[in-house]
Amino acid sequence: ASSWRLELKRAGSFDALAYRPTPRIAPAAGQVELEIHATGLNFSDVLKALGLYPGLKPGEVPLGIEASGVVTAVGEGVEHLCVGDEAIGVLPHAFGSHATTRAYAVVRKPAGVTHEEGATIPIVFLTAHHSLMRLAQLERGERVLIHAAAGGVGLAAIQIAQHVGAEVFATAGSDEKRDLLRSLGVKHVMDSRSLDFVHQVREATGGEGVDVVLNSLPGEAIDASLGLLRAYGRFCEIGKIDIYQDRKLGLLPFQDNLSYFAIDLDRLLRERPDQVTRLYAEVMQRFAEGVYRPLPLTRFKASETADAFRYMSLRKNIGKVVVSMREANKEAAPTPESPAVPGRSYLVTGGLGALGRQAARWLIKQGAEGVALLSRREPDEEAEAFLQELREAGAQAVCLQGDVADRSSLEAALARLPKDFPNLVGVLHAAGVLDDGLLGDLNAQRLATVLRPKAIGAWNLHESTLDAASPLADVEQFVLFSSAAATLGSPGQANYAAANASLDALAGQRRALG
Repeated sequence: ASSWRLELKRAGSFDALAYRPTPRIAPAAGQVELEIHATGLNFSDVLKALGLYPGLKPGEVPLGIEASGVVTAVGEGVEHLCVGDEAIGVLPHAFGSHATTRAYAVVRKPAGVTHEEGATIPIVFLTAHHSLMRLAQLERGERVLIHAAAGGVGLAAIQIAQHVGAEVFATAGSDEKRDLLRSLGVKHVMDSRSLDFVHQVREATGGEGVDVVLNSLPGEAIDASLGLLRAYGRFCEIGKIDIYQDRKLGLLPFQDNLSYFAIDLDRLLRERPDQVTRLYAEVMQRFAEGVYRPLPLTRFKASETADAFRYMSLRKNIGKVVVSMREANKEAAPTPESPAVPGRSYLVTGGLGALGRQAARWLIKQGAEGVALLSRREPDEEAEAFLQELREAGAQAVCLQGDVADRSSLEAALARLPKDFPNLVGVLHAAGVLDDGLLGDLNAQRLATVLRPKAIGAWNLHESTLDAASPLADVEQFVLFSSAAATLGSPGQANYAAANASLDALAGQRRALG
């Protein structure tokens, strides 16, 4: 069977995420392979995609660290799992069709839990349970401050603290998230985006403070939270940025027998297999007893993976973000790098030019159902033959005569789209004209000849996308064909360089508009 996984073409852009074919790796001794049904997205994945993850070594970026799926192969010596078992666990390259990992990092999925729910369990519950129960040894009647409590680890920690019988103090970054925490029975809910929680905790505790802090906030919040610990308090740090930046921490508060724990679950999983096995046993026992429950989740399809990363980067998520691989596993690998979507159509300006024709052919190869080619000239015999070529390839293809640089002509052309034409979801602006000459020879007319189709045309398309009555109102892709001439310049092409520079600026403006 075909296999694939998520790769990053270049760090710094979610648009550079793409699923690509990759060979399956037969499990070695002590390893297990899973067919992935659902993958849990973690903020560490977002940081890796942006090139911001501390301590990341050069080379291939492993995306995805936890998943739920079905065991497809086991290596020698693996006894607790068999082929066909539904399982959850921590796996490198978990964004993909299959993943291979150490067998002790995978356990059977709890009964009655879906694969998507199963993908919410491994990282957050191992982290929260290890922090609060193993290291902090949280006890009934103690107070615990949980920062960013509406996230995955935070919500798992609340379940654990409430089961123990501890009093929970929680912070979150939006009204919606704080309302959720209150609905879970958390009495003391505060804002994580300011330090107001300090005096609020002191006021609520009569100045005594808390016994345990579970922290993921950076900077000043660390010192502020440390100052809230009363004698024999325990500070559990699950963030990494301040540690890798070697941030200084004053030792004076530790005179009160305080403890500071830095938690790196990734290293624990690599270097302490026996501890991980025991940790899993404790967590899964509590799931079997109904004490721990899967987290709320936001689901994305595999083809929406980049959207999932973008959603989490904006801190919008409550609980876990999960990417479902099941539909993709039934078919071929998803291709988020390809903007063309079957059943939809695209407008190509300059559609009868060499670049426009190449774009139209490519769109149809990617699965577009329709292409509308906008051109100022009527289609001649050669153009009609090209349209027939596109139709024989299985697409609806039409030529719209109109001038993209004339707004009324553009709208009139769009109005001539056949009524049964698939919904326009993308624009590829490939119109352009050259009129090269030395700068001193370029008069207003020669400037306009080059600027009109590219710059004015792009602006007219832009305004049409903002017009609710326009067929372009619902476009999801707005692609401008610019040129390196806008950056490097070319002798005799000042007009062409200016036209392309305007496209670069318009792209930036549309990005700023969201």
